[in-house]
Amino acid sequence: MSPFLINMNLDLFHTEAFASIFLLLLYFSCKTGNPYLFYLFLLAAISCKEDVAITAGFFMFLAALSPERFKLVSNFIYQVIFTA
Repeated sequence: MSPFLINMNLDLFHTEAFASIFLLLLYFSCKTGNPYLFYLFLLAAISCKEDVAITAGFFMFLAALSPERFKLVSNFIYQVIFTA
């Protein structure tokens, strides 16, 4: 293949397309209560684009309002608030 075609295809690759997948997996891992997958998908979603941190933060805010549904996130938020 021509190097010009390879560089043209790399220019059209957008990492923010993966952000919605990682946010859905973040929600799933939060519902199942798996902390390792939660932190993995949280870091993966935030590394896609800088605006995704606002969405992840809003998700944690909503999870803090209903701790009986999202025990994993509410414990994480309380640890950050009270240990900081």
